Amino acid sequence: EPDGRMPAMIATTGESLAAVLDRAEAAVDSAYALHDDLYAPAADRLAAMADSRASAEAIIASAEAWAGVVASAELEARLRYLRGKAATCGAEGRSSASAEQLLADAIKLDPNLIGAWNALGECYWQRGELEAARGCFHGALAHRRTCASLCHLSMLLRVIAGRSPPDEAQACVRESVAHAKDAVRLEPSSQRAWFSVGNAHLSVYKFCTASADELHLASKGFTQAARAAGTRACGTDVSVINADLAMNHGLTLFLLEAIGPAIEAYSQAHALDPSIGADRVRQDVWEYATRASELLSSKLGLKPRKLASLLAEMPPAQEGQLKLAELKPGPNPSARLVLKLLAPLPSHTQRLHHSFAVADRDGAVAAIAVYGKATMLSNPSANGGTIAVSAPTLNRVEARHWDAAKAEAKGGVLKFDCLLIDEQAQVVQLGARGR
Repeated sequence: EPDGRMPAMIATTGESLAAVLDRAEAAVDSAYALHDDLYAPAADRLAAMADSRASAEAIIASAEAWAGVVASAELEARLRYLRGKAATCGAEGRSSASAEQLLADAIKLDPNLIGAWNALGECYWQRGELEAARGCFHGALAHRRTCASLCHLSMLLRVIAGRSPPDEAQACVRESVAHAKDAVRLEPSSQRAWFSVGNAHLSVYKFCTASADELHLASKGFTQAARAAGTRACGTDVSVINADLAMNHGLTLFLLEAIGPAIEAYSQAHALDPSIGADRVRQDVWEYATRASELLSSKLGLKPRKLASLLAEMPPAQEGQLKLAELKPGPNPSARLVLKLLAPLPSHTQRLHHSFAVADRDGAVAAIAVYGKATMLSNPSANGGTIAVSAPTLNRVEARHWDAAKAEAKGGVLKFDCLLIDEQAQVVQLGARGR
């Protein structure tokens, strides 16, 4: 007879109670994962979730037969947790009041139920109670640091950043980076953890620095996440995350002036999920790059005499100064150039750094991307001025249209050079136009 401890076996089936609870949790998790299937038709997702929930609740019911005869707070807590998590898979979703109550009761009975803390945090998040959600994830971490809780908190902090004043937003995204890195340390093969690292660094670019360094770190995170594809980590279905991963990596590559790889990433996202909108973003990036390429190849439409007049304003060449044609692809740590600022290149809502068309003394033209939010080159008076550039990174931009027929037509392949400058100290303004 049961004696107050969790029994070892269920008499009717011979199956251990622990095994039944594990089966119930696996079934609940399967239903719960459908919350993240953002791109499936709503009716299909809800139907699949209802089926999975019904299966989970049938297994939970078989375990609940013990609840009346076993005086175990641990068992009662876990059953309420499973019931609560399953309840989020109904028509009300994570806004379900009954789900919230069951999960809160489970935590009171057993504060060590990390899954209950996380699920309750997501319920609060769904209702827009972000600080309450934040408290839940911190509650989970206070009992045990897990990859899932750290990833939840890292993502939530980025959401809070988007609704906060600048100083608070910057603190949030830097904390988001720290939690994402902790998640990777706990589970180095977790795709979700690496995805969080990439997104967190991308947010630092957006809210704090507009720095190429952060974009490179974001790209490394997304690359590691892609390598981890095909695994399950932190309770996330990687087939869902892959389309988002390709989209966000595509944005990062675009911001790093890697137009060809960005186009490929957006094409991958579109192939993984045509409903995600990657085809529209890909077209937007292509049109932006086409406009920049046309401006550079035409030398901004400047007549030869006009361009020669601008270049004549540059100071005499000094020993050791290189020309654009003498740079090597990649970093050029010892290179020094003097360039004429011709005009800003087209802006883009996602790009927080500044891009310009420049020319060297021989009249060769390239783009230059200067990272950092506060740059003297954003001042309109800088146009037509002369700048000294040191240690540039040369990116040979090459992008091919994804449609094979268009790729073979005129304008189907874009090529131009772009210098990447991440430190403001690498650019010195020598003089404005006419001085």
